[in-house]
Amino acid sequence: MAAPCNWTVDTSCCPGWADISQTIRDNAVTLSSYVLWALTGRQFGDCPIMVRPCGQQIGQTYRTYGVWTDGYYDGSIGPNWTPYVDVGGAWRNCGCASACSCVPSSQVKLAGPVTSITEVLVNGLVVPASDYRVDVAQGIYWLVAENGRVWPDCQDFNQPANGSNAFQVTYTRGRALPAGGPQINGLLACEFAKLCAGQACALSPAATSISRDGVTYEILTAEDLIAKGFTPMANVNQWVFAANPRGLIQRPRVFSFDDDEPRYTLIP
Repeated sequence: MAAPCNWTVDTSCCPGWADISQTIRDNAVTLSSYVLWALTGRQFGDCPIMVRPCGQQIGQTYRTYGVWTDGYYDGSIGPNWTPYVDVGGAWRNCGCASACSCVPSSQVKLAGPVTSITEVLVNGLVVPASDYRVDVAQGIYWLVAENGRVWPDCQDFNQPANGSNAFQVTYTRGRALPAGGPQINGLLACEFAKLCAGQACALSPAATSISRDGVTYEILTAEDLIAKGFTPMANVNQWVFAANPRGLIQRPRVFSFDDDEPRYTLIP
């Protein structure tokens, strides 16, 4: 994500919000959302995304030693070899029926976190939600076909998403805004709006040194606070620390050069 998505705002704690022009309010919300999104490690906000993947099925790359079973442990009749190829041509690596943990025969990987599936299109037709599910294993999200459905192995990218021989998944990706986020976003947006409207606000520069009765106080300026990953507002900083206690700059991710990424649709 290059910008925050679904960062809602609650300005109920901002007296005079309605008296500020709509343009200034919109800009203030945009600024506050972006600042809080960045300060919390760019990890919150679920964005709609469209991908056109190629189906991923179980291939013949398995990492195990084959063994003979006598049929007693896996419920089969007579001896057989494990792993084996089922009637659909997929490799299975199962032992006892109760301990079998076969990988689904038809699934595609989705870049996560996956919040919800909006729509799945295959050959221009909407796939019923009952025909798929979303699994997560070791941090990887999979769209798994159910009820005998099989995802296309390949598709024609010259076709539109709703065309024949096309496969597109529309879903929301990301983590939802934590509790209190809309209220904190509203508080910061309120101060941005006041600053733009020429009113006194908590974002105004602070003095760096105050001397009184022989005592000198050093106060960080707004610029110093921002450079350290904070805002000039203590209540906002408390929420940022609670949402991002380790001070992440961005959400941790793992990349594999051997892994194929689906084609993303930016402009439908």
